[in-house]
Amino acid sequence: MPGSTGIRFAIFALSVANSESATDVGTIQQSIILP
Repeated sequence: MPGSTGIRFAIFALSVANSESATDVGTIQQSIILP
């Protein structure tokens, strides 16, 4: 799916904004990878 990357990036950006913490990036990233 060519659009999957854009969708993941959008979710990642929203998650980072909600977490308001750069240290949570790793956890968020794994959450996106998991189904």
